[in-house]
This record gives sequence, structure tokens and C-alpha cells, in this order.
Amino acid sequence: MAYTTLTDAIEAVSEAQKITADWGNSVKNLLNALRTYAQELTPMQIAKVADETVNNSATLQNDNEFSWTLAASTTYRLTGQLLVSSNATADFKMGWTYPTSTTISYSVLGYNTSDSFQNTHVDQTTVPGFNGGGHGAINSLDTIGFDGLIVTSTTSGTLQLQWAQNTANASNTIVKANSFISLLKVA
Repeated sequence: MAYTTLTDAIEAVSEAQKITADWGNSVKNLLNALRTYAQELTPMQIAKVADETVNNSATLQNDNEFSWTLAASTTYRLTGQLLVSSNATADFKMGWTYPTSTTISYSVLGYNTSDSFQNTHVDQTTVPGFNGGGHGAINSLDTIGFDGLIVTSTTSGTLQLQWAQNTANASNTIVKANSFISLLKVA
């Protein structure tokens, strides 16, 4: 296109720069939105890096590693595998602390305190959580798997795994390294 005056040419260049700047801002906004979306789809995973031991205590205690910050009004998928070593007298129990009005519903797959393999549904709707019953550990390494949903209300806060011996016993109950829990935001 031919411009008849220098002013026309300067105005055309200025308009082209505005269009380029607007396009650049649109691309930046799109990339930022994609980054945010990808972060929301990334599971919040923790794998235990060290063994943790409880001896002679049936009082639930906070796990040293399994803790997450939950957003308000959000639904998460909860999955995990705990590698637990305990004797048959002490066994193992677990529970959670979580934000007010949060609901947790999940299934636990593992040995019960009678050393029978079972799949147990757990529906937990009050703070600070339940003892979880005992999960038998039959004098060796036991895997306790779980899968379910966590739904927060209008309160954000911390989700914390707690565990202990089901019956206090002067022996070691250990949640082993490489146990893992994953939370994925689904709504």
C-alpha cells in the first residue's frame, strides 16, 4: 500500500504496532491460562522418603510427611498405598484431620485386625476424623490401599494423615518409605 503523506505512513505503523501488541497480550494471556489449567490437573503427590515408627502408642499422631493444603469448595480424588510393618498384637489404625465441613468417603483395601483381607468403605464427615478401625499387619509388611473422594466446603485448610498402633504394644509399627498418597483436583 502506498501512503501519500508521511503522517499516513506513521499512523499505519502505529496501528500495526497496536495490533501486534494486542496479539502478543492475547498469546500471553492464553499461555498463562494454560499454565494454570495444567497446574490444576497435576496431582499433589507425596511419596514417603523415610520410614516412620510408632512404638507402644494407640494415640493417633500426625504423619511426618503426608500433609496437603486444600482449597475451599473443591473436590479431590484421594488415592494411596501405605506400606505398613507391625505385629499382629499392635496392628495399625489411621485417620485424618481436615478443614471444617469437609467430607471424606473412600474404600480401604487390606487386612483387618482379624487378619482377613477385606475391602471396607469409610464415610467420614466430622472433624477430626475417625480411628479407622485396625488394619491387621500379620507380623510382616502389609499394603493398605485406598481410593475415594474429598469434598471441601467453604473452608480451606490442611488435610493431614494420622496413624498409630491399633492396640498399644511395646513393638514397632512402621509406615515405610515409598508409601504414597495422591490428591487430584477433579471439581
